[in-house]
Amino acid sequence: ELNEQKALNGTIKKELTSVGKSLSASRSQIEAFGKKENLFDKEMMILKKKNQELKKMVNAEKKKTEQAEVKLTRTEKKVLTEQQQLKQTQQQLKQTQQKMKKQAAYKEQEIKKLKNQAYHKELRKVIASNMAVRFKDLGIDVALDRKTGKIFLRSDQSYLFANDSFTVQEDMQLKLKKLIPVYAEELLNNPKISPLITDINIVGHAS
Repeated sequence: ELNEQKALNGTIKKELTSVGKSLSASRSQIEAFGKKENLFDKEMMILKKKNQELKKMVNAEKKKTEQAEVKLTRTEKKVLTEQQQLKQTQQQLKQTQQKMKKQAAYKEQEIKKLKNQAYHKELRKVIASNMAVRFKDLGIDVALDRKTGKIFLRSDQSYLFANDSFTVQEDMQLKLKKLIPVYAEELLNNPKISPLITDINIVGHAS
């Protein structure tokens, strides 16, 4: 019995030793796991911080994007307004140019009229002067207004109608026969004058 007891004690000691070793191994594993858990916690903290930083960066970029969108919207509105103003300015410029063209055309016409009037006035003076010289050569007494180019036949009794008569006196008929051909030649034979003549009026007054 004593031997059996010793053997049993030896077995128990062995089992206890084995259990102790198992516990030591388990403690080592637990410690290792704890260390890993600590590392994991640290990594999680680092990740959380990075995540927070990323969130801040994302929020900052979001704000920048929103600000950029607001700025872009304002810029687009400004560009649209400037385009409308430019269009209005172009229309006003076009209207002004058209108005200026009309004014220029009107002024040009007026200048042409003035030039034509001045030209015709000078031409009339030349013709009247030529007629006056030829009339005097024919013995017909005339007076010439050199400013207007008008010719006045100096009056005498031969120019007058008899009272209550429209018959031209013989002396006047002779003068007219000399005067009218010269008058017609100076007007109708002059290429500068003849195209401008539309009609010739002969007017007389009797009493």
